[in-house]
Amino acid sequence: WFNSLPYSLESVSARNQHQFLAHTQRNGGKRYSADLMMKTEEKKAQFLSSSEIQQLLNSIENPTLKLMVRLCLQTGIRRKELLLFPLSAIQKPNGNKTYYKVNISRTKGEKTREIHVPARLMEDLWRYVNELRFQKQQESGVESNCLFLTSSGQEWNPDGSAFGKALNELNLPFHVTPHMLRHTYATHMLKGLLERKSSKFEPLMYLQARLGHANITTTMKYLHLVNDLVDD
Repeated sequence: WFNSLPYSLESVSARNQHQFLAHTQRNGGKRYSADLMMKTEEKKAQFLSSSEIQQLLNSIENPTLKLMVRLCLQTGIRRKELLLFPLSAIQKPNGNKTYYKVNISRTKGEKTREIHVPARLMEDLWRYVNELRFQKQQESGVESNCLFLTSSGQEWNPDGSAFGKALNELNLPFHVTPHMLRHTYATHMLKGLLERKSSKFEPLMYLQARLGHANITTTMKYLHLVNDLVDD
């Protein structure tokens, strides 16, 4: 049916891999690739619905894990930022604020950014620091500048997968990952800001600052998720 294909093959250099029988290859590390490729749709970020959020929180019995999940859901911080969250950021609640401004510096790219911690969450974190965390630290003798400690009173490994495994062990009927908590915060926060229609600030720019995105186009992907949320 066709005399020729609607694209051509171009020769590209590929890095030689040290594999078995690699010495028998005579192509000189050259490979052929189509110069015109089909466009692939970018996979949408996954987030939790309101009912799934409630089910997630209700399934957590460990008080420390529940606070960690709440902090992710209500501030949008990344997994590593959570595990390195500074103990010094926890303030004694004064009852006059709706949220507390907290600066974190141990972030992606080591760029300091401001996040907003709701007053109710700050109260629970303050209680955790002075009760449960203090007890765990006394038992282990570990001096740590990080907010959260494991059940044995040790620091969480910021590069480990223990937090993700703890979420998997909840055996929920839906999939949950640490980064999904960040997507969930961004989607629901943006939806709420758009519904308020405040002229004081631009919702996308506010969310960009909270998430620490270098480019506003990265934040704009959540507009599509908000549309899905509204449709549901």
